[in-house]
Amino acid sequence: MKRLLCMLVLLATVIPAMAQKTTSRKVVYGGNASIGVNCGVSKDINSNSVSATTTHGVFLKDDLFLGLGTGIDYELSGLIWLPIYAETSFNVADCYNFTPFLSCRIGGEVVALDVDSSRKGGGIMLSPAAGVSFGRYSFKLSYQYGAGSLYQKYDRYETLERDYELHYIGVSFQLNFGGR
Repeated sequence: MKRLLCMLVLLATVIPAMAQKTTSRKVVYGGNASIGVNCGVSKDINSNSVSATTTHGVFLKDDLFLGLGTGIDYELSGLIWLPIYAETSFNVADCYNFTPFLSCRIGGEVVALDVDSSRKGGGIMLSPAAGVSFGRYSFKLSYQYGAGSLYQKYDRYETLERDYELHYIGVSFQLNFGGR
């Protein structure tokens, strides 16, 4: 009888402890697909563009996102850039209907295609942003800095190298999936 009573007491204390929610780290897959418009604000260079990107990664404890992404950035001057970047995003607060967030992308860009077929090159990019998320949809306002070199081929023997420094202000719409 004592053994049965001890077993019942033990089960009565162990089962509720096992049923409680654990506080371990929650790592969940997530990402986004976005489309945006960038307005060039560089001195002496007019470089407006349209971009489409996708980022995939993990959410840590619902507030922090770490991911890698790529996309396509079409400049109206005829250059098509391919950005490859790492992105981190942090939810500032969790309000009732929306969630404000801060994010930052850092990586590189290469010229994938040129309408004139004479320019090649690439460089680095840094893009801090602030936005607001409404469930599966987000709007983001960003600043992007890019620096690197462009090589323009004039004929078979002559090539001109030009360093560039670009500044953009961008607005994008995101579709979020997974996570949170």
